[in-house]
Amino acid sequence: MYAILLIVLLSPFDMFYLSSRFYFLRTMLRIVLPLQAITFPDFFLADIFTSMSKVFSDLERSVCRMVNRQVATIAWFEADSICGSHSIAIPLVLVLPYLCRFFQCIRQYKDTKEKSCLLNGIYSAYISF
Repeated sequence: MYAILLIVLLSPFDMFYLSSRFYFLRTMLRIVLPLQAITFPDFFLADIFTSMSKVFSDLERSVCRMVNRQVATIAWFEADSICGSHSIAIPLVLVLPYLCRFFQCIRQYKDTKEKSCLLNGIYSAYISF
């Protein structure tokens, strides 16, 4: 199901609202690489992603378990399994939306020179760690 979702999202064919899908992908690219001025959709989508960071972490763990065939097995409960609590991917997935938001705030401060942007960026960095 996840692969089908990615295939549909990245499909270059004119189906399932091609312009909206590419707008979403461009906005996601601007969130990850804030090299140009930040717009409202960038902030809005980044705020949604920061709210969903725990969901992304759970999704990463679920995909890891599916790929490594640990679904409904005894390895599910072992702490030292491949997808256990010691996995470095879990904190990275949790912190990535907050880091993107932090870099957006720094970029907005560079553009506007408003101190509130720095405070918002410091708050985003504080929440992530």
